[in-house]
Amino acid sequence: MEAQHVVQSDLFWQRIQAVTGLIFALFVFVHLANTTLAVVGSSAYNNFQEIARAVYQAPVVEILLLGVILPSHILAGIRRARIRRANGAMSLSVTQRWHRWAGWFLVFVMYVHVAAVRLPSLLYDVWPRFAGVAFAIEWVPAYFYPYYFLLALAGFYHATNGSLLALGRIGVKICPLRLPAARWVLIGGGATIIVSLLGFGSVWFDVGDPMNSQYARLYLELMGPSVE
Repeated sequence: MEAQHVVQSDLFWQRIQAVTGLIFALFVFVHLANTTLAVVGSSAYNNFQEIARAVYQAPVVEILLLGVILPSHILAGIRRARIRRANGAMSLSVTQRWHRWAGWFLVFVMYVHVAAVRLPSLLYDVWPRFAGVAFAIEWVPAYFYPYYFLLALAGFYHATNGSLLALGRIGVKICPLRLPAARWVLIGGGATIIVSLLGFGSVWFDVGDPMNSQYARLYLELMGPSVE
């Protein structure tokens, strides 16, 4: 009876994890598509973001995504990990370990990232846009290049692998990522992200003076004169 309860509990949280993961993965893929447009130019990046933002930053959508969907996904993952640990089923494949590492990284940085992007717009009506990312990279490149790279790569891998797993769990017959394919996902995704980030760094075209953007001026003002 106890074993049946454990199985039912795991299936319940598995469904929660799958549905919430698929919903949030769509949000992640939109962001990643926006990032790749940095190789084209600031106008393409900003125009795409304006259109997408009208949807995912609509009050109801944003509250659901960040206040319900994401916390539920995190909670489901933690609950399933505890269930598996309690029953001694903690052996993970390489691709599963990569998935978990990416997920934990995202848990620790996601809300900090959201706060850095959303608080200036909510409190001061200042939006980062292309110039905001370019400012961060020019300001402290040794930190923000790795940070944005890891954030985007972790999001891409976790969303891609998680979507395949989630689709299988809700009845769609689809093959999850195996090790060779997972490596190519990481290599291809990583290369694309690097090329995109170099667009913010003025490698492919002139981005002007990011330190003079509205977002940069606000951020430096809030941080104090010692950071200038």
